[in-house]
Amino acid sequence: MAREILTFGSSHWYAVRLAYTRLAAAAPLDFTLANFQIAAARYQPFHVGDPENPTFNEVFLNDLRTFVEDRRPQLVISIMGGADWVKYGLVNTPVPFDFILPNEPELPLIEGAEIIPYHAMRSMLAENVRRTYMPLRSIRAFTDLPLYHVAPPPPIRDSETVAALLGDNPFSKDFGAAIRQYGIPTRHLRYKSWRTFSDLVRETCSEVGCGFIDVPPESQDEEGFLREEYRAKDPVHANDAYGILVIRQLQALLPQPVESL
Repeated sequence: MAREILTFGSSHWYAVRLAYTRLAAAAPLDFTLANFQIAAARYQPFHVGDPENPTFNEVFLNDLRTFVEDRRPQLVISIMGGADWVKYGLVNTPVPFDFILPNEPELPLIEGAEIIPYHAMRSMLAENVRRTYMPLRSIRAFTDLPLYHVAPPPPIRDSETVAALLGDNPFSKDFGAAIRQYGIPTRHLRYKSWRTFSDLVRETCSEVGCGFIDVPPESQDEEGFLREEYRAKDPVHANDAYGILVIRQLQALLPQPVESL
């Protein structure tokens, strides 16, 4: 039986889907990739329930449960969310702020900015993180299959590049006016916001029994930013070359096929 990976996700999921299509067109693969697009109309609203007990759309959970029970894929992979840090990494606030990242306290602070405690930054991100990722426990409740979440790609290093990539994409629509008024944050605040968000997601995944697949190290430069060759055509997402790196990570988690005697 062919090995199978089941993925579900939103915008960051496209890089992996495109990567799989590209790889499959180049040579036969020893696994298949099944996809659930959580933006589908039948799955809306996707996140439901109250803040203390969030869950996923019931239709989505039923579809996923049926697939898992019928097909028994080797891996169940979440590639959802991943953008909660963006509003702090793409646009300055009216009163500039910064914070010290405990694991990298040497990173520069914005001159003249209000320095907030690290726990305050975590609190700014925590509610949405828990609402987005705590529902993974609903999947863990009905399957013992390996369940993982894929980390969002790291931020772009240069603020000038961020500005150039805004263009007419949705991020320009969402943040364009504020960026024109307040500007784009420093790269270090962008990195620290993304790092704090990713750490919160990792912790939440661990809490609900879901593994966490970190960023492919070869995709990052010496300071942890996304390398140019892995950027998409907007300031947040990665491209299919990055998706190939993630595919390789998933392949490494697959059990080896049993050879016939």
